[in-house]
Amino acid sequence: MGYHFNPDDITSMLGLEPTSTNDAGASGSLDKPVISSWEFSTETITSETQDLDIYKLIDDEILKKIEPAKDKIIEICKKQNLSPRIGVVLTLSID
Repeated sequence: MGYHFNPDDITSMLGLEPTSTNDAGASGSLDKPVISSWEFSTETITSETQDLDIYKLIDDEILKKIEPAKDKIIEICKKQNLSPRIGVVLTLSID
């Protein structure tokens, strides 16, 4: 996440396809900054399709996939003044 960057540039620099992007900040002005984002996440998993092991999911589906690009991610974040973060978001449904 950050201001005044184009997520497509991040995709081409990393060679990793994001799950979602928001390029609002690419066209934001200095007096009204808007945040852009580049996101990489897992597919939606339901308990009906498989047991949910959060630790395995994070390790196998996220960390192992971005590990080869770790140095590039750090370099890009420094050059573009971006804030990298890894988070776990569980969305619970009553369906």
